[in-house]
Amino acid sequence: MNSVVGVNSKVPKVFDCTLRDGGYYNNWDFPLEVVNSYLASLRELEIYGVELGFRSNLKGSHRGPFAYTTDATIETLNLPENYLYAVMINASELPENTQGISQFVNQLFADSQKSRVQLVRIAAHYFEVPKSLIAMEALKSKGYLIAINLMGINLGDSEKLLESLDLKALKQICEVLYLADSNGRLIPEEYSKLVDMFGSGLQIPVGVHTHDNKGLAMANSLAAVSKGATWVDATVTGMGRGPGNTKLENLILELNSTISANPRKMGKLLNVIEGYFGPEQRRLNWGTNSFYHIAAHQNVHPLRVQELLGNSEVTPEQLLEFLSPEQGIKTLRIKEPSLTEQKEGLIWLDSQLKKQRILVLANNTVLKKYGNAINQFISKFDPLVISINGSGLDSIRKIDLIVASFETRVLDSFNLAQKNKIPFLSPFKIAYEDDTSPEIQQICYPLEISETDFEVSDSRIVLNSDEAITYLLSILMSRKSRQIWLAGVNGNSNNLLTHAKLLSYFSKLSKIYNLENIVSLTPTTLPLREESIFELM
Repeated sequence: MNSVVGVNSKVPKVFDCTLRDGGYYNNWDFPLEVVNSYLASLRELEIYGVELGFRSNLKGSHRGPFAYTTDATIETLNLPENYLYAVMINASELPENTQGISQFVNQLFADSQKSRVQLVRIAAHYFEVPKSLIAMEALKSKGYLIAINLMGINLGDSEKLLESLDLKALKQICEVLYLADSNGRLIPEEYSKLVDMFGSGLQIPVGVHTHDNKGLAMANSLAAVSKGATWVDATVTGMGRGPGNTKLENLILELNSTISANPRKMGKLLNVIEGYFGPEQRRLNWGTNSFYHIAAHQNVHPLRVQELLGNSEVTPEQLLEFLSPEQGIKTLRIKEPSLTEQKEGLIWLDSQLKKQRILVLANNTVLKKYGNAINQFISKFDPLVISINGSGLDSIRKIDLIVASFETRVLDSFNLAQKNKIPFLSPFKIAYEDDTSPEIQQICYPLEISETDFEVSDSRIVLNSDEAITYLLSILMSRKSRQIWLAGVNGNSNNLLTHAKLLSYFSKLSKIYNLENIVSLTPTTLPLREESIFELM
């Protein structure tokens, strides 16, 4: 193994995970020249290790190289010799059986002697620990150091977990056990108790991975160190999912008196921040705010808030409504529909959509601008009006159906449908925790995601993403709707990745269907026929 700065140091091991956690903001598509500059800038700062990204075989949408972090990608980097290099895998990707887990590990990992990766960290919820142990054993046999990253930690469940864990197995396998406050709920006192609990219970090194929902990421990290945590995660400028993490550049100053006494050592890192991470933060807007703070109190995952904040159609009022629990309202959850529910959905779609005239609504900003004309258009042509994710509810008088397919938008879109008593279409079944169904008509039509396959037919939809507009148009075309008008479907040209997916979708769809009956009534960047809504009035 390479020599590592800080191995014998009393300074806690600062572990940088910018490329992995920060990738939630740029789709893990960091420029390689920036990566090399940033890695070189850490050399004087006594960083113990660097997590280079995820190791994954997920398919279905474009992700940059650090979502997979293959050995081939790593070989293209100028890796300094003095860090411990790591990758992370998600326990959610592990198969449920021992043989499948072994195949998964063998597919993604060569023997450690053939890789620059030295440590593999597995991110797991409490219930995923048993199958994670199987993966750890397989990785250990290949020569890797192992860490487990417990997600969504809290005091009550942690006590139960310690009672049920195979402590002997963890001691033998793990280099470090990380406590990750995924939803940013904890305060320093609670983090201190958890570090004390796991440290004394397991007697192996404890690490912490904090989130900044409440602006307490740094305070939680320092509190954990004061209670004996010896590994501490951080990211450059705090770049990370949702509000982000403990800021690496600040943590170093707090933990290492050599650096704080000679801050010139930070010069190269600050140059990289000034040239790349700072402008990216202003562009992508990570960092805590009131919405993330509220989400922490409501135990809502920050990734959902990040996605909603990034959607220009979601107003602050709508986001607050999503984050505000209603007293006496039972909790909803997403589940897979049964075969019977899918068949019932097909019957409904055939009866309502075949050879009908349809108006599809999206983008609240556009709908407000053209609201009067759209309402007049509806009065004149009487189409079946379908709203994407609840768009138009505050400006369009008649909406017959709400559709959502992007998983993080489904529940809040369903709540809008339920509140307004409008039928709801999605690939999922929405039910209460006790498995009872809400009193609203649900139409469940399955959607398969594939990076390579494409199919739109009477009984099957296979697409490269779960965008609601492509999901809905696939259903409408397969139902041979007579006329499809679009209002507010502008093509998301400001999001290059989404726009590219939409262009690819229409290119493939045009090989199956004649798209002449799809007409955009408002400006769009998609390759569709446009007719001004005012011409048709």
